[in-house]
Amino acid sequence: MHKETRNRIILVLASVALSVFCLEALFRVYLSLNFSSLVRDNKTVRVHSASFWEYDREFGYSYPVNGATHMALIRDNEVVLCQPQRSDSLGNPGRTALVENPEHTVFVFGDSFTAYPMGEDGDATWPGLLQAALNESGKSVRVVNYSRDGIGILQMIDLASATVEEERPDLVILAFITRDLTRARIWRASRQTGLGDTEAVTSIDPELSYAPRTFGRNSFIDQRADHAWCERAMAQGRDEPMLKEMLDTYAAVARSEADRFGGNWPWSLSTSYLYLQLRHGDPFRELRFSSRTMGIDLLDYGGDPGFMAGIEVLQRSGADVLLVWLPMHPEAAGGAHVLTEQEQALADSLLELSGFPLFDLTPAEPLGADADPYYLRPADEHPTLAGYEWFAAELVDEVRERLQ
Repeated sequence: MHKETRNRIILVLASVALSVFCLEALFRVYLSLNFSSLVRDNKTVRVHSASFWEYDREFGYSYPVNGATHMALIRDNEVVLCQPQRSDSLGNPGRTALVENPEHTVFVFGDSFTAYPMGEDGDATWPGLLQAALNESGKSVRVVNYSRDGIGILQMIDLASATVEEERPDLVILAFITRDLTRARIWRASRQTGLGDTEAVTSIDPELSYAPRTFGRNSFIDQRADHAWCERAMAQGRDEPMLKEMLDTYAAVARSEADRFGGNWPWSLSTSYLYLQLRHGDPFRELRFSSRTMGIDLLDYGGDPGFMAGIEVLQRSGADVLLVWLPMHPEAAGGAHVLTEQEQALADSLLELSGFPLFDLTPAEPLGADADPYYLRPADEHPTLAGYEWFAAELVDEVRERLQ
């Protein structure tokens, strides 16, 4: 290569590198000046009137016995959903009618697609609707919902194996969504923020050290955020005074976390915020350590001793075990799962290592826009009450046959 050509190449590369450096620097200045507004826009914030999670070293967390809270879902600086949530006398989500001396017992373990109580009273879940449908058909069945929001396959197996050793259900349902395949085990607790507010946090550290990159916030706790306030804020929009106060607090807490997560943010040398904006449409992705980023590195569940031990317990328990794959909105609308390489590998591993049958609720034909009433989108990705009714209706015949 001629010296002149080499020099030209070096000059071009240096120019490109300098341009990228300048763009990154300018973008960081912009982010710093506009942090408060940018971190709130198009983001989902949950506010609960009371904490709904109690730390549990063995299983991550539990719900309070006969608990009650109210969730306000804030999206793009507006309240878009008001939802009461309750737990029963066993500390399980929702309020399911008690069946005296049932002929059959079904235990359900799942994530938020199964655990989030819906309905006007905050007591409806699809396992509760499934129980009602089974009993209406002439069966005497008790369905117990042991689901916990935010958990994945690993923790479902942990909880299910420990529970069936103490009790003997006829059928165990492990209900998961695609994201659950890669989720790590989590622990939850409430704590005070540096600004004196209370937040519920999710951590991948069972000791709750709150070390950087080990936890993220899943909700603010504010006892003023009851149903009356939520309805008022939804009607008044962005100008509701307490809503503005909450969003200011959210931005302030996020700013205080930026240095801890970003390393002298926004001047960290370990992260390109311009790349995060171009790649993910979210320059603050690395600053918000959420359950979506709390993943595992496995391609085979066989590498997790707890999973293997739990599967062995379930296999020898004598209970029938059914895997149920619940569709998210894109899967229901498109009629198929679109999996990453890791998700596909773990799905295959789950089926192979467990030997449990799979009942996939994803429709064979795309639902398209007909899937919309089943989900809270665009406000949230979780099922509506109509979605819960759909899940229960799809499962009732399969469960009835397994209880023959």
